[in-house]
Amino acid sequence: MHLAQTFPGKNVGEGTDKDTGRKGLAMIVAGIIVGTAVLCAFVYLQIEDDRVVYLTVQADKDVFISEENVTFRLVSLSGNRDFQLVDSMSDDGVYGGIDIWKLPETVDRKALIEDLMASQNFYSRSEFYPYAGIIHFDRFNSEDDPLQLSWNGTVAVEDWNEDGHRYRYYPATSGYYMIVPSQSMDFFNEDYTFIIGQEAIFYYDSLDAGIVLDLNPGENVTYGVTMKAAPGTVGTITGDLNATLYYPGDPFNATDDTWIYWNETGIVLTADANTLRTHTFNISVPDMGYPHPGGSYPMVVPTIYFDAVLTTPEGEYHFGMWVQWKGGVMYVFQY
Repeated sequence: MHLAQTFPGKNVGEGTDKDTGRKGLAMIVAGIIVGTAVLCAFVYLQIEDDRVVYLTVQADKDVFISEENVTFRLVSLSGNRDFQLVDSMSDDGVYGGIDIWKLPETVDRKALIEDLMASQNFYSRSEFYPYAGIIHFDRFNSEDDPLQLSWNGTVAVEDWNEDGHRYRYYPATSGYYMIVPSQSMDFFNEDYTFIIGQEAIFYYDSLDAGIVLDLNPGENVTYGVTMKAAPGTVGTITGDLNATLYYPGDPFNATDDTWIYWNETGIVLTADANTLRTHTFNISVPDMGYPHPGGSYPMVVPTIYFDAVLTTPEGEYHFGMWVQWKGGVMYVFQY
């Protein structure tokens, strides 16, 4: 539909050279205004870009064994631009610095790097889950670029005892790990951007403790732990496995949570083959989640927490997996 608008003293469709001139002038002025705005925006973005220092992290190689330190570098991608980054280390040393996170065994590492939201999740983990290797430094500036750092292969784990809250450090198990800055670092302000690439991922070859989950909705959950001694182990070693499954159950029923313990002793391990142990936990996990009392809200997704310690002559290895389930595995956090 076309609507014609009429003006006093002028018939629809009637025009003059004067009107045409005014329209042309208006178009020119509008073009100048738009062009100036675009130019200003471009210049502003260039200035803003010049203020940002782009940093990255690079592991020195793709594979490390447990008998050596993991070495890596902080590197500036912004040429000779001046910058200074200070480690905002906490009093207990757990927050701040650089985190080294174990990647879930099922994760697509290439897709993880390309998924910015997934990468951001790793940045924020240190605020909630200190199950990571933590490396601190005094400061990193343009004069120190690149800054060489190393990790001794231990992870910080929360530990509650009669003395209160503390952290214990355990040797890391085998798997792929990613080096990322802690969210509490000063990397995340208007002056710095930390870019994570494939160079931030490496394989750590140590004692292996893989976890396999088999969940039968409404019936039970079976966990399998595949264990193999660290590379270089001669002959056999014996380990004791102490695992805990915690299931909060229905979040709207405070008495529905469940703790179940699984202990096995005298497990014989070699560096040449995997040793498998399985255990079935009798917990009922709904396939599609718990209904919200409000009725119209989405179903609440259940989470199962599995935590284990394997004690060997070479030390205690702490590992675990947290899984969210809704018609299948939705999210995995592994350490």
